[in-house]
Amino acid sequence: MSEDPASVYYDCRLNELQSTSRLIAALTAHSSTLGTFREQALIRYIRNFVPPIFRVKSGFVGGRSGSHISSRQVDILIYESMLSTPYYEDDTLVVAHPDSVVAAIEVKSHLTLSRVVESKEYQGTIFDAFKNIHSVAQACARAPGIFYGVLGFDSDCRVGSIYEMCDSGNLDSQLGITELAETPRIICDISKFCACITHKDLFSGNEWDEYHSFFSELSIATSSSNSIATRIFPLRFFSVYLLNFLKVKTNFLIKIETDGMHAVTAGAKLRTYSHHFQLNCKSFLQQPTFEFQVKTSK
Repeated sequence: MSEDPASVYYDCRLNELQSTSRLIAALTAHSSTLGTFREQALIRYIRNFVPPIFRVKSGFVGGRSGSHISSRQVDILIYESMLSTPYYEDDTLVVAHPDSVVAAIEVKSHLTLSRVVESKEYQGTIFDAFKNIHSVAQACARAPGIFYGVLGFDSDCRVGSIYEMCDSGNLDSQLGITELAETPRIICDISKFCACITHKDLFSGNEWDEYHSFFSELSIATSSSNSIATRIFPLRFFSVYLLNFLKVKTNFLIKIETDGMHAVTAGAKLRTYSHHFQLNCKSFLQQPTFEFQVKTSK
């Protein structure tokens, strides 16, 4: 039986990312060099499949008056320059107009998250990513039609700890996040898990109410990681989620695939979890946006 080309594609890309990272790690003990390499590798990977109508660069979101920068620096800004001309743009950096931004992604070499016992405050690269994405959301007036993501090379935190942070009230107390439109849609470790924060249950498609959002986990079951469909799932799910979201932004000038290279197919064996938590999602209910619904079977 011939192999599925799409599965082979994602398997090769995942292996490429991981094997080249091992090589760099063997050649240098400089942790920041390895971190920079990993981040650049993931940025190049994303640039490879973004539709050409969009531009992909690192940068900032400017104020609507153009008089000052409104956001923190973000690893990946995806924007449509035909909508609004950037305030500044060169080969690698952009200060984008807020009306042109369609996606903002934080890339982390290593995903970490912990809570300080004394202060009960969170810290780590995941928390820092939430902080940067929140700044972009504020600059873009909390528009629900923007894709926010966090993409990591590896991690040493429990997926459940991300839910605990969302449910703790610290998003508001530490960052001032009060709406779903200010958070990442997806946090992904390319070899372990995807965690989605949406206004619907990822598995049933049900909504709770305008004051509650859903946290959904899709993690590779350790005993099943030898399956190609399972091994590639996090990287493939993140890629397809982002790509299809961008296709919707083109008003379907680019067709969404239900099978083939840019579709998520059956066969992955995952550990799944979903639960609601208190976070206003009213803007998502008022303005329909693209969301996946994942079908599971026992």
